[in-house]
Amino acid sequence: MWGAVRTGSVHGRVNSVTQREPPCSDEPTTDLGHRGDVDRPQIEALLRLTPTERLREHEGWRLFVKKALADAELRRATDRMPASSAR
Repeated sequence: MWGAVRTGSVHGRVNSVTQREPPCSDEPTTDLGHRGDVDRPQIEALLRLTPTERLREHEGWRLFVKKALADAELRRATDRMPASSAR
């Protein structure tokens, strides 16, 4: 979206929809709520969970991954079928 180049602009790019330059800032465009390699607030929040709460938190992700892997296997099996039997 920041593709059009305008001569003399600070960043050298202008949003083609709004015709404005992106904001000048050294801050990251996405703020994850932490700085550095470790998200200490998230780690602290997870450590405050009871084992049961932690299990419930991860069970949703486990089921999501399990379904995604099953769907991927189904797609692979369909892709391996000969063209005549795919109909």
